[in-house]
Amino acid sequence: MATKSLILSIAVLCSIALALGDTVCQTSTGPTYSHPGQVCARYSSNGYTVSAIQAVSTAMQNLASVGTDSSSYASFKYYYVCNTTGCNTGSASAGVAPTAWPTTCYTGYAGAAYVAQSNDPDDIAVISKSIELTNADNLQCATWVYGNTVYAAAVSQATCNSMKNLTSVFQSASCCSGTNCNMPTTVPTGFLKCYYSLSGETGITINPTSSSSCASFSLNGAAAYGAVPQSQCSTSGVTCCSTDMCNDPSNPQPEHGAAAHTMLSFAVALIAVIAIALSAF
Repeated sequence: MATKSLILSIAVLCSIALALGDTVCQTSTGPTYSHPGQVCARYSSNGYTVSAIQAVSTAMQNLASVGTDSSSYASFKYYYVCNTTGCNTGSASAGVAPTAWPTTCYTGYAGAAYVAQSNDPDDIAVISKSIELTNADNLQCATWVYGNTVYAAAVSQATCNSMKNLTSVFQSASCCSGTNCNMPTTVPTGFLKCYYSLSGETGITINPTSSSSCASFSLNGAAAYGAVPQSQCSTSGVTCCSTDMCNDPSNPQPEHGAAAHTMLSFAVALIAVIAIALSAF
């Protein structure tokens, strides 16, 4: 009887959803409508598999934490989002947890959402190769943009397909299977992208242009790169610049400062000598 009631409730909700154009997601209490700004989700965490409706902003941060062990987030073994009726049920292909991880991917997020959740105005957002993965069976590296925030994560093929279909939510979404192939290239408006290399970890930082600068400095006798609050640019040994990736040692920027000033002075003097010589004729 309970099974018939469940089937009936699913049928009724699906019929109404089709008529109204809404999506019905599976949840712990049964089929439920999603609302604007929400997506269906299915994930594995702490040994449990869960089907739920989540706010898009929550789903974004959860996707970016797959496989990580950060104190800020739950550690997800896999995480799937979709936006069609019944897509996050137990029979959905994305509900099968991958048996192995793929190659190394960039993970993390940076931009408006990071600034909003940070209590420290000097906090620096880093997207780096912080997750070591092996055997590329069911996951891919991915990057996308949402709400003036750029994200990087390891996702299932099904999630990748959903992201590409949900263009109103996942802008500039792309997936790939090569090692560290998901380095974000998009920089949110009002943010600065810098090269990051510290204690053997490499990646990028994306932080507000109004309060941060790209920088190079020395840490424990080794060269280090990243972003620093602009107030630290006057610190001895810290060299700052203010254009995207300007601190990348593999792509040095044009020289500025004393040497450039000397060359300019020489050029001006040379032009003056030529002008005087020409005036004599």
